[in-house]
Amino acid sequence: MSLNGSGDGNRELIDSRMIKQENEDGVNEKSPNQSNQAQDTTALTPKSNASGEREGVVVKKEETQEPDYMQSYQPLPKEEGFKVPGIKYEDDEDLPEIVWSEWMQKTDTIRIPDLNAKQKKRSEELSSLLWQEFYNNGDPTTHPEREILYRTFKIREAEVSYIQEKLGTDEVKKDPIKLKKWNHLLFKSMISMAHVTLLGQDWGRAHAAFKLCFRLDQEAFGKDPGAYYGFGLVYYHFKKFKLAVEAFTTQLYLFPDSDLVPDIHCRLGSSYKHREQYALALKHYTAAFADQREAWFHSKTQLRICIALCHSLSGDLQKAYDDLKRLEVELANQLQSLSGPPIPGSPLFSDRATVLRELGWVCYQFDNPQETRHQKLEEAERYLIQSRDLEPNHGKTYYYLGRCYGENKQRAHDAFLHYRQAIDKSEGDADTWCSIGLLYQDQNQPMDALQAFICAVELNPEHSPAWTNLGQLYLQQHQFQDALQCFKNALQHNPVCPAPLKQHIAILERELNISSAHSQAGNRSVAPGVKLPILQEAWKQPIPSELRQRQNEANLLKQFRYREGSPLWKMAELGVTRKRPKLEQDEGDEMNAEQAALCGILDMNKQHLDENSKNIHHQLLKLKKPNLERTTVSPMTMDDLPTGEEEYYPMHLASTSDAYSHLKHKLDLEAEKDEEVENEEKPRLHRLPHKFSLMAPLRVKLETSAEEILSMASKRIDCAEKYVPIFEEEVPPPEPPRAPQITIDEKNKLTKYPEAGYRQTPLITVESRAEAQLTSLQQFLQSSNCSIASVRGLTSALKMDLSLFSTKTLMELIPDQTIEVRTQYRMRGDQNVNHAGEATWEFFSAPGSAKVIDYAQYQAQTFKYCLKEEEEKLRKNGAKYGQIVQESGKKGVYASEPLRQIKFGTNIDVSDSNKFPKQLKELQKLPGFCRPGGASDMLSHLGYTILGMNTVQMYMKVPQARTPAHIENNCFASVNINIGPGDCEWFAVPYENWADMKRLCDEHKIDFLRGSWWPDLDQLLREGIPVYRFTQKAGDVVWVGPGCVHWVQATGWCNNIAWNVGPLTSFQLEVSLISYEWNKKQLYNSLVPMQLLCWQLAKNIQFTVPSVWQMVRGVLIRSLAYCKMIAKYVESCGKVIKYQPRQSDPKGREPTCVICEVEVFNILFVKQENPEKSDSVYFNYCVNCARKKKFHKDESFYVLQQITFDELIAIYDKCQLTYNSKKLNLVA
Repeated sequence: MSLNGSGDGNRELIDSRMIKQENEDGVNEKSPNQSNQAQDTTALTPKSNASGEREGVVVKKEETQEPDYMQSYQPLPKEEGFKVPGIKYEDDEDLPEIVWSEWMQKTDTIRIPDLNAKQKKRSEELSSLLWQEFYNNGDPTTHPEREILYRTFKIREAEVSYIQEKLGTDEVKKDPIKLKKWNHLLFKSMISMAHVTLLGQDWGRAHAAFKLCFRLDQEAFGKDPGAYYGFGLVYYHFKKFKLAVEAFTTQLYLFPDSDLVPDIHCRLGSSYKHREQYALALKHYTAAFADQREAWFHSKTQLRICIALCHSLSGDLQKAYDDLKRLEVELANQLQSLSGPPIPGSPLFSDRATVLRELGWVCYQFDNPQETRHQKLEEAERYLIQSRDLEPNHGKTYYYLGRCYGENKQRAHDAFLHYRQAIDKSEGDADTWCSIGLLYQDQNQPMDALQAFICAVELNPEHSPAWTNLGQLYLQQHQFQDALQCFKNALQHNPVCPAPLKQHIAILERELNISSAHSQAGNRSVAPGVKLPILQEAWKQPIPSELRQRQNEANLLKQFRYREGSPLWKMAELGVTRKRPKLEQDEGDEMNAEQAALCGILDMNKQHLDENSKNIHHQLLKLKKPNLERTTVSPMTMDDLPTGEEEYYPMHLASTSDAYSHLKHKLDLEAEKDEEVENEEKPRLHRLPHKFSLMAPLRVKLETSAEEILSMASKRIDCAEKYVPIFEEEVPPPEPPRAPQITIDEKNKLTKYPEAGYRQTPLITVESRAEAQLTSLQQFLQSSNCSIASVRGLTSALKMDLSLFSTKTLMELIPDQTIEVRTQYRMRGDQNVNHAGEATWEFFSAPGSAKVIDYAQYQAQTFKYCLKEEEEKLRKNGAKYGQIVQESGKKGVYASEPLRQIKFGTNIDVSDSNKFPKQLKELQKLPGFCRPGGASDMLSHLGYTILGMNTVQMYMKVPQARTPAHIENNCFASVNINIGPGDCEWFAVPYENWADMKRLCDEHKIDFLRGSWWPDLDQLLREGIPVYRFTQKAGDVVWVGPGCVHWVQATGWCNNIAWNVGPLTSFQLEVSLISYEWNKKQLYNSLVPMQLLCWQLAKNIQFTVPSVWQMVRGVLIRSLAYCKMIAKYVESCGKVIKYQPRQSDPKGREPTCVICEVEVFNILFVKQENPEKSDSVYFNYCVNCARKKKFHKDESFYVLQQITFDELIAIYDKCQLTYNSKKLNLVA
């Protein structure tokens, strides 16, 4: 490859500066002993992550300890009937699977090492929580505790082998009690095996062991403090970031007070960054930085770099620049303050190089005018050169410099030289190959450019810019068929600018006029002077072929390593037992092989022996030399010599048959133990419960008095040995509801007749005011069987004036009020396509804003335009018009047409009684159970406003305006009225299919709670998910039941009003509590504070329904006990709790933790940030986050109590069940 000339390094179609890098943390995980890595590691910084790869923008896959797992690996068959709750397994099908039957067949039950008492205790402590400690050494074969790891692994292998043998016997199979006990023993051995294989860096076996443990006992798996963490480490290592997120978030939910919380936040931030969810990545990086404990994965400086990079990747370049610039100055000052010269490769040295590199890249990305562009490029070049001087082996620095030089045609040669340097240091970087191809293309070297682009798409088949530039190259050579294929490939992989690509595709298709005749002729003879190989042959060119061969060889090596497992398990010398020699041994005795090996080492090191070693050497010399022909000498070093402090000296093989018999006997005894005896030992208590859940099973009766609860809770802190649990503290992670499985016959029927999957939507017609007030209407809508229903005639029967909510009225009342406006694409209700015209679940809905009067004019203009358009069609086509309208409704029409944008005015607040008195008064005509602020509405008792939930919001629509699929906040029911004049089309899925919808969102890489998505109806029906589909006409009221997933599209010009209601039913309470806990696990803020809501209900309501009272009373018991525990804990830390009553501000809201966003009830931990500034603010923290910030040592932390315990006792005692139904009128 040669270069003779210059090039600018970019193209008009897609500016490759906008490519989002996959690895842009710019920092790496800590590993202080990097020199002991088992494989080559990058010489960039002394820190690398768990899988050995660099998290920064530099990733040299060949240099990482464990390279990226490639898709070409063929997985082994998966185990049947095994699913992990909350974790989708479709994503890990390409991970290395270990077949247990094959593994166990290789288990050597003849050679079982033993453990002394000290080793046995340490073996029982081995857990994934010790990952940092074991990985610090880098190579498990050189770790000081490798012998314990090896022996534990071999013992667990033998245990599993014997237990599986017992489980296969008829004696155990036919006895349910024995079967349960032996399965429990299998779980204990297997979870230990999972932890040990992880610590030994045997990733394939660790993955298999963790999965098997899930199947054996999911509840016990959740109680193991290191299980989810270890599982997350495995998935993170294999770059399965979605599954890693599921595991780590579950770990945070179950053990929020763990010392590993900052490390987990770091890994979650990295995982979300790789998934391009930068807001969530920023949230977790910020949480890790706020934690005063040091994370092992990233230092505080590295976390600041990560935070800046999240700003950069999300488009806020100025914020990223300011943060990096500030950090660069601080690091420069720290280096200058050092007493001696800085050590290359030290963390401070490496961090500054990273900051300079990322600062240079941010400068390059600024979109400056052409006249000032050179200034930013010079600044970027200056930073990058400094970074290169600090870390000359970092490939991305050279790539960035190449990009800077590529902007100047006069420096194209410098650009090429730096690209070559980047390739030498990181051959597997597709961006670099793409940039090299652009340079060659500018120099009119099409063959070299072709090979570079092919290398880019070989490394990353979804590299849209490479496909685009390859298409341009073919276009220049008049190879239009190949160009068309390349452009189509680029369009499929999320291009930055899809419009130019679609234009090129449309022109090429039109010019080629693809038909059967032309497809036979092809484009191979279109241009007689064709220079380039066709696309199918381009892969066979020399450079791509060599690159592919090297990648395949590396991949085969990775497969082999995963199959073989950790090299630690092959160090058989670690399994021999060492005991003291018999010093009174006769001279005629013969030394064994190990004694001979030890004697030989002592002979070679006579001058280094201490008195104890000399004595051992003297005793060994008295023995006869062994027969060398039958002696096997184990490899030993001076490190293996006894020190005099050990309890054992020369080695000999253990009596292995006795060891295996002893192991079997031990397991047999454990299986005979009583379950009650086994569970007698009390779990070790923390000062506070490590997990608090509003759905934790109670250990006390509901009739327990408040004084008793407070007394019991006080003992949790004051006298832990006398504490009797009030509620279960080890709670499994919450799960969404599971729909009943459909039968094979039902599935076959749905396959043949998909429309059979539609459910009939209840349509209730109300003809009079009396019918509107019927209790039966309320009971039907609030029943758990009613997912969604349409009530027709209700507004007219109640003589409601809906014109008060028309666009005209709104223009008169609030013409200048700014509202949220969403920009969307116009499509049919049963269709959702992307820019390439392909079906997708991801829905484009860009936020914006406008004034009410502006949107009202837009509504009117679109109506006039549509009328004019229809008149034109009618005039031109006459009788054929009906046929054209019918054809335009066919599915897929929008795939071949340019997508037209529309605007949707949403979330218009109409709750101000001063601005909308008539409108709010009109809504009071509705029945009590569905009117805003009704007496039986739980949300009306909250005490403050939640916009859109216990207040009314309005929506202004044009045809095809969409409300994407969603579930209401905390699964509360909702009411929606169509003001008209046009209709809306509704789609809904029942609450019990929530988990199925979550699974499908995961498959389409969409966040169920935060994402914008529009489901594919055909796929839902094929999956056997029932769907409601109906039309909401003007004046119709739609009741959306608790937890119902729904999405709406306007079919005409209309306005809608909507709000949430909280029916006082056990079903609504249960669903909301499940959602509240599930949101915690998903790190999603619940808008409704369920603790406060239950206390408010107990204060204001007389309960007549036993199931509702039981649920509220249970929440009160848990909440009261936990509040007392927190108060006692604060007192024990020496902090004073100050009383500050809750503010009676209707526009206020319940405090939430600034870090984890959970509800903070009653006892607040408040910290003043930047107290020296006049505009300083106060932030609320939950007790767990306050502990992480060491609130007891920070004078700027205040602890406030909003409700006294006397007040809580009074509310608790008032919460009683009354059987007089007249005391609570649910209808009024």
